[in-house]
Amino acid sequence: MTDGYDERIIRRIINWINTSSPSEQATELEGDKVPLLLKINMIDGDLITLEPAYNCKGRLIKTCTAVDGEIVLTKNKKKIRLTSQELYDWISMNLLDHLKKNF
Repeated sequence: MTDGYDERIIRRIINWINTSSPSEQATELEGDKVPLLLKINMIDGDLITLEPAYNCKGRLIKTCTAVDGEIVLTKNKKKIRLTSQELYDWISMNLLDHLKKNF
């Protein structure tokens, strides 16, 4: 982090993670094709990823749709599905805007 803006974003994300609640649904998306993924490199060297959660239906042809208000957090290859409307909304909407403005 090089400025206060980035630090505020990370603190907000951490707060959303800490105030989220666990979800019992699956954490894996069929085919491992995640269209939106946020990666955070921690000071201790750990990598945390956040992505919208999906529900998939079908046998031969799978249809996967994002679940409103749910995300999947991955740390040290362990996936946890969480419910946090604020974090889901930020990842789905504001992350795209942030990336467009900064890259």
